[in-house]
Parts: sequence; C-alpha cells; structure tokens
Amino acid sequence: MNGFDLLGGIRAESGGVVTLNGNVSGGVAAYGEGTSVNIEGDVYNGVSAYDRGTVNIEGDVYGEGLGNVEAENYGDVIIGGSVYDGGVIAWDYGTVIIDGGVYGEYYGYVEAGNYAAVIISGDVFGNIMVYTGGTVTINGALIVDDDNMLVMIDGIWLGKQDGIYSINKPGYLEYTTDMSTSAVLVKVPEPGDDPDLQITGYTLVGSTRFGLAAYDYELTAHVVNLGGAAENVIAFLTGYQADVVTVIKGVIELGDIPANGTSQGNFIIRIPINRNAAYDESHLKFTFSYTE
Repeated sequence: MNGFDLLGGIRAESGGVVTLNGNVSGGVAAYGEGTSVNIEGDVYNGVSAYDRGTVNIEGDVYGEGLGNVEAENYGDVIIGGSVYDGGVIAWDYGTVIIDGGVYGEYYGYVEAGNYAAVIISGDVFGNIMVYTGGTVTINGALIVDDDNMLVMIDGIWLGKQDGIYSINKPGYLEYTTDMSTSAVLVKVPEPGDDPDLQITGYTLVGSTRFGLAAYDYELTAHVVNLGGAAENVIAFLTGYQADVVTVIKGVIELGDIPANGTSQGNFIIRIPINRNAAYDESHLKFTFSYTE
C-alpha cells in the first residue's frame, strides 16, 4: 500500500509480508519466521516482533505511554528514526536496532534479557536494564536523573562512576559486574570533540511576590554535555520574551561538566501577573561559555 495513513494497527503472521508507505496509528506486529512488516513512515502505540518475525520502520515510533518496542524469541525490530515515550524491550535472542535515540520523560527506558541485544545510534534519556546475557550498546549519550542509578545489571544498580574502558570494544565505557554476562556499552566521545551543551528542561524552585503586580520565579536549568569535556561552564540567559519577562538573575555558574555529564543551576525571572498567561518557557534560550 502506498501513500496511505492507517488509523488502525497491523498484525502479520505465518510468513505474511506487509508494506505500507505511510503512518500507522494503532501499532504493528510480526509473528513467525518469514513474517515482516515494513513501514515507510511513523508508528504510534507499539511495535512488536516475535518468533523470528521482522519489523522495519523508516520513521519514528511514538509510544505515548501506550506501547513499547518489543523483540522476543529471535524477533528483529529495525527503526530508522527515534523512539519517543515508550520502552524498548528485547528478550530471548531478540534484536532492536535504532538509528536515532530513545526519549521519554516518564516512559523512556531500555531493557535487554536472555542474550538479546539493543543497539542505539543516538542518545538515550532513561534507565537501562539488562539481564542474563543481554547487551545494550549506545553510540550517543546516556542521560538519567540520578547518576548513581545509571544502569541495572542483573538486578544491581551501577552509577556513572562504575563504567570501565572496554577491552572487547575499544572506545566504549562498559558497565557490568564480575559475575554477569550482561553488559551496557556507552561510546566515549573522542578527546578532540567539542562540548555540546544543551538544556534538557526546567524545574520551578519557588516564587516570591514582587510588589502588587508581579512575581519573581526561581527556576533550575538542567544541562547535559553531549560532546567533549568542558571546564568552567557558565550559562547566560540570552533569549526570552522581552514583553513578558524581566531577567533578575540570568547567569549560572555550572563548573566542570565531563563528556556525557550533567549539571544544573538556578536563575530568576520576573513576570507581571497580568502577563503570566502569555509566558512560554520554550522562548528561554541560553548560551554557554567554557574552556576545554
């Protein structure tokens, strides 16, 4: 089928082959050897490949909290884009290959067990869990809220500091335990890579009334470094709605941020009460200074 968006889902079995040039809103699944589903667009609400079935998605996959990407019992899932707000699960020799990243404020995570493999070319925002010979390889950055709970290896949490340079895969940090055949591998940025500092979100700390007509809002800016190490990092609030926001404190000293590291700091803005509804966080822009 060409040039067609499907409002339902697709389920292929027993050697069936389905190809769609469009988007699918109800999820896709392939069951059985020789069975394949090929989507030349995006998929919403779940992707599954079981019992040697294969699913190829050229676009992105959106879980929206309702569906995961799953490959089990030698099933294969290949995604040309990224996965948003859904888990990635591979079990029993299944394989998931993602050319983009995995993103999800609440639902994003990656899990591989019983000698399954997940390979991700981009960044991962979420925890990683591997069991019984499962492996996850990340060629981008791994970002979590708590660096002490970065990956789980056979039920044991490891922090960012627990990674060791891999002997079997040079250029990667390896997270594993002495008694485990499971592992998570995260690519180390090249020494010459420039820092790539980005804001990942904001958290409201509190607010203070300023006179009768405005409030001062203190917010935390969360920063991740997706490139090489940066020292003496300072963030400057340079973009905002000038007709809505007055900057009270717009400089944040973040210190040193290593490759794949995170930092955070607070800033303060003032918003008139009668302009509060017009405030749009997406207009906040920071620039960074640093030494390498």
